[in-house]
Amino acid sequence: MRIDVRITNVSGERLWDYDKPLPSRASLSIDINIMEPTRTQGGMEAPFMFMISYSPPLAHISVKGRVVVTGTNEEVEGMVQEHKRSRQPPAPLLQAVSTACLAEAIVLCRSLNVPPPIPPLTPPPSQPERSQEGGPLSYTR
Repeated sequence: MRIDVRITNVSGERLWDYDKPLPSRASLSIDINIMEPTRTQGGMEAPFMFMISYSPPLAHISVKGRVVVTGTNEEVEGMVQEHKRSRQPPAPLLQAVSTACLAEAIVLCRSLNVPPPIPPLTPPPSQPERSQEGGPLSYTR
């Protein structure tokens, strides 16, 4: 089975004034909507919308397109039935759309000079060094 993500629209708007410093803490929400799939000659396709909103309102990012699935008739039919039964998009479709759209959103965030939609990297907590006796090292002993 092959899953292609075809992006048709990418938009971003910075809502926070450039002259004001960005807040130290901001949260964001990511919404992914994959609409009802339709059967095509060789598979199926479904339109999607991917949106990122910040709180406080720093920016709004939107990516739209279609996800196209090709494969054997059984694979495609199984994916359509799973979507109808659970009313949720199949995991492979969701993974493909989110991966492609996050990559576009990260580039757009860099252009808008707002934090990207990835968690910040924090260094692992450091362990205090131990002496050969097993206790913590001391500079006074």
